[in-house]
Amino acid sequence: MPWIALILFGALVLAFYFFWRSRNQGVGTLPTEDTMPQAFSFDEDGARALASRKFAIVAARQWNKGKRQKVRVELKPLPTFDNLKPPPEKQIDALLAAVANPIVYADETGEQLSTFDPPLTITIHYKNQDAAKTKSSADGVPQLSIVSAYQSPDGWRFEKLPTIVTPNSNGEGGTLVAQLKTLEPTDPLFVGAP
Repeated sequence: MPWIALILFGALVLAFYFFWRSRNQGVGTLPTEDTMPQAFSFDEDGARALASRKFAIVAARQWNKGKRQKVRVELKPLPTFDNLKPPPEKQIDALLAAVANPIVYADETGEQLSTFDPPLTITIHYKNQDAAKTKSSADGVPQLSIVSAYQSPDGWRFEKLPTIVTPNSNGEGGTLVAQLKTLEPTDPLFVGAP
């Protein structure tokens, strides 16, 4: 019977080892160039009408042609949106500012990417004039969001992205942060209320 106890003890030691290894795998390792996300920052550029607010896109490497590739981001001219009105079911009261019209390409192949896994992180710096056009919550945070839109054969389509709103401590604007999974075919980004 002692051999059964030895076998059970050995199995217990192996199970503990594999559990500990799976919980601590990768702990303490630094990110490599392959796992480091890329950051693209854009400032307001009224002269070329490419960005109406300061914003940034953070992108991890994306799958394309069976492997992870770096990406590059370019901006197309901003659309005019004077007559654009999201449908009521989208729960977007107004489009306050067209911010940018980004296009993402696989860096190696130049192929345009439209779906992202992991998603892109979009940060838009909103202004006081944006916050003044909407209500604020009880804690003073303006009810703003990032809205993605695209033009289909049936007209414009809109998606309000789940957005984290963080006012600046100095009272001058703040940031909107959201995750973006698709840009199909090209989706301009807006500051929306709410």
